[in-house]
Amino acid sequence: MAAAILSCGPSDQVAPLQGLYQPSGLALAPGGRYLTVANGNLDGRWEASSVVFVDLEGLSRGVGSPLSSEAELSTSLPCYEGATALDPASCSAELLIRSDASIAVTSGAVSVAWQPTSGPDTTSRLFVVSRGGDGQVVWADAQGLTSDLMSVECGQGAGGRCGEQHRIPGVSSNPASINVSPGGAPIAVIPHLEGGRLTLLDLQGPGGPEVVDVESGFFQTDPTNGTDLAGGFDVALRACASPDNAPVSTLDCERPMLYASERYWWGLRSFEVALGLDILIPGTRVELESSASVQTPTRPIGGGVAFEDPSVGHRLLYVQTTPPTLLRIDTSLDEGGRPLNKILGGVPLCANPNHVKVFTPETGERLALVSCFDADRVAIISLDTWSQVAAVPTGRGPDEIAVDPARALAYVANAKDSSLSVVELNSTSAAYLREVARVGP
Repeated sequence: MAAAILSCGPSDQVAPLQGLYQPSGLALAPGGRYLTVANGNLDGRWEASSVVFVDLEGLSRGVGSPLSSEAELSTSLPCYEGATALDPASCSAELLIRSDASIAVTSGAVSVAWQPTSGPDTTSRLFVVSRGGDGQVVWADAQGLTSDLMSVECGQGAGGRCGEQHRIPGVSSNPASINVSPGGAPIAVIPHLEGGRLTLLDLQGPGGPEVVDVESGFFQTDPTNGTDLAGGFDVALRACASPDNAPVSTLDCERPMLYASERYWWGLRSFEVALGLDILIPGTRVELESSASVQTPTRPIGGGVAFEDPSVGHRLLYVQTTPPTLLRIDTSLDEGGRPLNKILGGVPLCANPNHVKVFTPETGERLALVSCFDADRVAIISLDTWSQVAAVPTGRGPDEIAVDPARALAYVANAKDSSLSVVELNSTSAAYLREVARVGP
């Protein structure tokens, strides 16, 4: 989340279980039927955040057949047409959310992620990261994610609040995000915005998911004004699928290699995980020299990271929040088997960029989508021409992005106006790279 949203104080209720309230985290659920949304409650209005599930089949029907403003919406047709042919459809969040599956979690929910499963109808495990109170990571099990009969279990009590047994103790304050099962390993990694910490979870602990290692001092301290800010923001796995693509420090791919973005320093840091030993192994600090000479006030410097092709891992995209730029980093190997970690180029971005997602269609341009929180835009970069091809207006305060490859759509969480934007990614559509729908109150 890029900025705080103020409130007069919390009520004793939870954020809406059948609506959107300052959504921040997004993830496509296994099977692609539902979009998982973390209602951030970032102003602290409610005592707890909520996680809700948007029916994407219903949304597709509504966008495909929007109704006139005189008609009555329904779960079958939940969207009104835009004021003009170029305006997005307006869709009802209440009609699209499965309230019987919604859950309540620790306030300040900002990130959601699913543990991969072997089939779309098996039990799938959801992880929710929050920045407030105790129990900053909650897990829940879901079934029927491709059907109308989906259900979510987290030991819920009154108001849908997840039980204590579904909270992971030992996760310190201000987690930024969570990367679950990188490369299929039964682990999760959490960078923290404070204290320079990186946390490792074992997803197969005897009592459920548990903290097994914390690396304090992993992230660099803010170099600009002598503050003690030190933290990370995002994590991406570098592929290691063959011996000729195995960094020497991975011991022939026995240890997953990942990159973490620094939030208050101009760069990245690599690390490995010793599987079986449950140990984080800090690696190289990568100072991005093109930015190191820029003097900036204390504010976020680094944001999201993602590999252009996760199966290869040779080009890493890094969102530089200050100054706003998308950098392309060469992580291919030198003759000694070490990643080069060299900047290949940069593209200027809109104000306060944070999150990045990659869309790789079977045909057409490969795209990077970057949310710009202060500009109310999503910048879209062609990875083929390495240039910006669109700046798509969204709702206020765009935060996380989820890409839906099957429908060729992107969903954007708009934290400031409690809505979702739907962006068309099908290059054959007349609405290509436009907001085609807004989901809200």
